[in-house]
Amino acid sequence: MSFNHFHLLGVAVVAVLSIWLLDRWALRLRTVRLRGLAKELKLRYSPDDRFNIASRISLCLPDPGAADVQVRDLMYRT
Repeated sequence: MSFNHFHLLGVAVVAVLSIWLLDRWALRLRTVRLRGLAKELKLRYSPDDRFNIASRISLCLPDPGAADVQVRDLMYRT
């Protein structure tokens, strides 16, 4: 049986799917650990920027007009 384009496509699909699943697993593991840390420190945890902090941080950066500033894994106290 010869190696053809369909085999190569199958290998590529399996590789991409495997990498995607590993990335999802790592993200879930990080989220669980950060939630546990926040609970231990009596804080709240948010995986996204619910307070729109990124826009305020971008104004403080030394590079004027810094684009695509993101805030992730936010821990805060109410």
